[in-house]
Amino acid sequence: MVSNMNYSAIQGTLYLKQSYQKNMVIALLVGVTLHLSALGSYLFLSGMEVVAPPVGGPVIHVGPVDLPTFPTAPSDPIIGPIEIARPTIPLIGIPEPVDDFDGDAVDPGALARSADIQIFDRIIVGPGGDGGSGYGSIDVRIPGVGLAPPIDSFFYVDRDPEHIYLETPVYPEMARRAGFEATLVIRVLVDVEGNPIKAVIMKSSSTNVGFEQAAIDAALKGKWTPALVNDNPVMCWVSYTVVFSLD
Repeated sequence: MVSNMNYSAIQGTLYLKQSYQKNMVIALLVGVTLHLSALGSYLFLSGMEVVAPPVGGPVIHVGPVDLPTFPTAPSDPIIGPIEIARPTIPLIGIPEPVDDFDGDAVDPGALARSADIQIFDRIIVGPGGDGGSGYGSIDVRIPGVGLAPPIDSFFYVDRDPEHIYLETPVYPEMARRAGFEATLVIRVLVDVEGNPIKAVIMKSSSTNVGFEQAAIDAALKGKWTPALVNDNPVMCWVSYTVVFSLD
């Protein structure tokens, strides 16, 4: 009986001793783990560096925004009366009968001449160009009235202007020394007395050695017969060619 009790006591003592050692090892491992974790966290946090924002850059101040106020529409808009104009009816008179004409007979030629004068007084007429070539234009000139015709229109005249004398242009010295040649087309406005009053270059030499100015100076020194419409002298544009050649 006593032997059995001693055996049980010894066995219990051994079990408690083994459990105590096991619990001590577990507690030690848990403690070491907690300490290592705390130490690692401290070292990690102490190694971080807080970077301050740079000083001296642009500063933006954001404040409240003032929203624009819009006028509110009236609750009951007032609409005034709208007046609509009524169409007017044109009054047409009733023609009265005219008695038969019993006066003198009318000369058809006189009517034609009268009609010509009335038309020429307000309509531009005339051919263009030298010898009916179609260049240039004229304006009809009633005796005592002078009209400058447009340069780029085509008209009909009874007789074209004819040159009496054409001045020969002076060959530009710069062009002669450089060996340049050119062919120009010049348009001249001839007045009712046959005098050239304006000259325009229609085709240039595309150079700057004096061809154009020499042709204009010579053209204004010429003499022409005036263009005629119904035997009346009229102003007219005429065109001709100027050839500068060293041959």
